[in-house]
Amino acid sequence: MWSDEESRIFAECWVRATLNPEIGNSQTHSLFWGTVRQDYNSKVREQRRMDQISGKWTKMAKDIKLFFALYEKLVKHWPSGANDNDIMVSVKKAFCKQQKKVFAYEDAWRVVRQCPQFQVYETVVTAKRRATEPDPVNLGDADQTPTSTDTPTINLENLFRGPPIRRPPGRAKSQKSSYSSDATSRCS
Repeated sequence: MWSDEESRIFAECWVRATLNPEIGNSQTHSLFWGTVRQDYNSKVREQRRMDQISGKWTKMAKDIKLFFALYEKLVKHWPSGANDNDIMVSVKKAFCKQQKKVFAYEDAWRVVRQCPQFQVYETVVTAKRRATEPDPVNLGDADQTPTSTDTPTINLENLFRGPPIRRPPGRAKSQKSSYSSDATSRCS
């Protein structure tokens, strides 16, 4: 079981490894999680294995992304005069209503929310939606100003919708296809 403090420290270690300017984005999976694990284990008493570290991030990231989507949507549509505390209370209620569980990673969310991976998240989601699809975060009637009792809902099917991004063919595969097309044109 991970404490709130351990989750926050883990998020800090993840951010440091993600934003490492010396290595950049050329880290392998095992190097990245090894770096996070080594950094995390140097700061806490209970040592964690690499599978525990990467598995925990998978669970945390899903909840944090959902929470972030709710938060961003509420911030954009919140009436003037509302403070951060009002917004957080509403977002927590909305998350609990939608997910049927309490959001357990608020401290970790505060650490990673400024990270570029989370800043781009909403843009990526909206870019993949078509105009005919329903909004993944529903705030209710658009003509009414939201109040502190309104709780948005998230349509998970639309939030994570879209085909996965296909990777371009590798050098060897593209060369094979050009050879096969040359052979086909010679046979004609």
